Amino acid sequence: RVLAEHMALGGAMVAAPSQQAVYFTTRHGAATELVRAPRAGGELQTVASGVAPSEGFAISADGRRLAFSTCKHPSRLMRIEDDGQQVPVVPAMDSDDWFEDDPVALDDRHLLFSSNRTGPPRTFMVDAGGGEVHAVGPESGGSLGGVSQDRRWFAYAGRAPTGIWLGSIDGATPPRRLTDDASDDRPAFSHDDRHVIFQRGTGDDIHLWIVPAIGGVA
Repeated sequence: RVLAEHMALGGAMVAAPSQQAVYFTTRHGAATELVRAPRAGGELQTVASGVAPSEGFAISADGRRLAFSTCKHPSRLMRIEDDGQQVPVVPAMDSDDWFEDDPVALDDRHLLFSSNRTGPPRTFMVDAGGGEVHAVGPESGGSLGGVSQDRRWFAYAGRAPTGIWLGSIDGATPPRRLTDDASDDRPAFSHDDRHVIFQRGTGDDIHLWIVPAIGGVA
C-alpha cells in the first residue's frame, strides 16, 4: 500500500503498532518535517517542522510519547507534548559540540540514546519524565543501533575496538563482540532476538549482513 507519493524521504522511519501508523521524515528544500501516516490510508499529519531527525526517533509502546533528535548543531533530544510543544528530554549543556542521537524507547518512560556528553560517543539511558541520565554502554562504545525485543540487550557499532557489539542494559554482563570489520554499522535485532542485522561496506557498495546474537559467522 502506498502511504505517500511525490515526497523526498528523509533518513528515518518507524512504525507505531498501537496507533496503526508510520512516522517518517520528509524534506522540502532545506527544511525537514516529521510526519505521521495512517497505515489504513488518509491524510498525512505534520508532527514537527523545522527539524532534521535523520538520526532516528522513538515512540513509546503505548504510542503516546514521541522523542527525536534534532540533528542540528548542537544536536538535542526532544519530546513532543500533547499540545505540540517541543521540550528537551535532557537538561541543556553549554557546548557547541554536544550531540544526542539514535533514541530508542525501552518502555513508556525510558530512552536509550547515543551522546558525547562525557567524551567519546557511548550509550546512555534517560528517564524521560525526570531527565535523570546514566551511562549503560562502555566508553568509546560508538553509536547505538537497536534494542532486543526482550529489552535485555542493545546493539551498537563500536569504534574502539570496531565491529558490532551487544551490551546488557542492566550492566550485569560484559559487552559481547559479534564482528570486527571497521565498516560494520547500524545494527538491529531480528524479531526473535536470535540474529543481528547490520550493514557492511565492501568497496563502493554497502550490503546487509546477519550474524547470530550468541556469536558466530556473519
